[in-house]
Amino acid sequence: MADPVAEYLFNYLSDVLFKPVHATLDLEKLPEGFRDLGEGLQFLATCIHETKTLAKALAQGDLCCELPPTGNEIAAPLKSLHASLRHLTWQSQQVAKGDYLQRVNFMGDFAEAFNAMVEQLDQRRAALLEEIEAGHRKTQALMSSNDLFEAITTNIAQGIVVINNDTGELLFVNNPMKHLLHETLLKSQLPKWLMGCIAAGETRKEFCCADLGLQHEDTRCFSVSLHPLYW
Repeated sequence: MADPVAEYLFNYLSDVLFKPVHATLDLEKLPEGFRDLGEGLQFLATCIHETKTLAKALAQGDLCCELPPTGNEIAAPLKSLHASLRHLTWQSQQVAKGDYLQRVNFMGDFAEAFNAMVEQLDQRRAALLEEIEAGHRKTQALMSSNDLFEAITTNIAQGIVVINNDTGELLFVNNPMKHLLHETLLKSQLPKWLMGCIAAGETRKEFCCADLGLQHEDTRCFSVSLHPLYW
């Protein structure tokens, strides 16, 4: 390059783009007529540096970075992107809190994917709430059935016992059976005997009978009907 001033400015611009750490421009080395141009190039270099710094921060997901000052038009699109990402972050936080009305109307394909995800989350939450409500209704129905069962069977002549078929825990005993269970031997052997019948599959049929014999002073036999039910 024949003109030394042009070569000096060209090298400065090259350093601004490719070697920004080494980019320096001494206005005193420029002729008087080129110093305004030199100041303009220095401002351009500052804008480029600020824009690259912002772009690097956005690429690393840093939305708390310092933004270029007003007047840097080169960085304006990135500043707009920064604002959009901040708003998108806030919307994502709202979705995490359960606000599924959030929608994104910018950023093209990403917006479509985000909105589809939020709609699916909303549908899954609605289905889960309905499942929970159905479970509550079923529980209430079972509790009502249990209350009715207890009310009907408390004082009938036959002894009735409800036992947990997994643990052997006595869940309900009506009054006649409470009287019998005062006998220590019967109280200790009855749950074990019932669990044995359950393990043997005695309750798989709609109705079945089995005899429980106790050797205690005199031999006593009880005719027992087993019925599966939800409790």
